[in-house]
Amino acid sequence: NIRVYCRIRPFLPGEAGDKSIIDYIGDDGDLLVSNPSKPGRDGQHMFKFSKVFGPRATQ
Repeated sequence: NIRVYCRIRPFLPGEAGDKSIIDYIGDDGDLLVSNPSKPGRDGQHMFKFSKVFGPRATQ
């Protein structure tokens, strides 16, 4: 078995005003990413990981 983990890093100080493209982080490893230049469902992509660590997770 291969396990794949994803860590969403927090914004850096210079990125404080930027909008996140992460729409959803599921407890089961689902991650929904949106492309702001493609509105609607065409700009959304769902990824599946073994575990997703959000921006508040420590290293």
